[in-house]
Amino acid sequence: MACPPVQPAGGAVTGADWSKRAALQDLRAVLDRADTTGSKNHLVDLIHRRAIERAIARPGGVVLDFGCGIGRLTGWLADSAAFVVGVEITPEMLAVARHRTQAENVGWVLFDGERLPLCHSSIDQAVSVYVLQHVLEPPRLATLATEFGRVIRPGGRLVLVEQVRQAGQRLVNRFLQQRPVAVYSRVFQAAGFRLVEAVPIRIPSRAVTVLSRLHAPAAALVRLADLRLTLGRNGVRDRLSADFLMTFDRT
Repeated sequence: MACPPVQPAGGAVTGADWSKRAALQDLRAVLDRADTTGSKNHLVDLIHRRAIERAIARPGGVVLDFGCGIGRLTGWLADSAAFVVGVEITPEMLAVARHRTQAENVGWVLFDGERLPLCHSSIDQAVSVYVLQHVLEPPRLATLATEFGRVIRPGGRLVLVEQVRQAGQRLVNRFLQQRPVAVYSRVFQAAGFRLVEAVPIRIPSRAVTVLSRLHAPAAALVRLADLRLTLGRNGVRDRLSADFLMTFDRT
């Protein structure tokens, strides 16, 4: 089944804008481009890796890094995988990823927004971070989920990290759709997946952002971010967006 090109709505971040972001060649390209010190992005990256490491079913096998961007996770995933396929829709991002990632067990694929150029049941595990939230149209999200279902083998695992809202949906800056977990669950279950876990891993915190700009120690920032998350779990999160880890198994 073909997947229509993933493009943002009018006025949103365009392919050309992502190309410009690639020129930054650091975490600002795929996270917060306003983070000139790099401290906040480093913390977010650390939180994402910690969650993904816990969710990945087992080491080894073929891993798909979907929407790999500048390769911020690709080489890291390659440390425990037999082979990693980095897939990206922006040529400039893929060029930076190739340059940044020296692991020999990595291959790169430029995705044209249509059918994933991968064989049926060829992937053991897939990871996608901050990608599907940019797929604004529900039919496109559904067809992309079907493509994941085609390339991930039965018994394989899909790990997503996306910005999620607990109630309703919210379009942010016309290019980022914050959806409830229930939407992702429904779409991926229809594509042949079973939801294993959906948990918040980070709630945005102004205090953490300010302290990161003041170069507070990373360990202290992690503790503060975890405390913010704990408070959110006690009732605050319903009014906020949060980074969620969603783990699906292919049935």
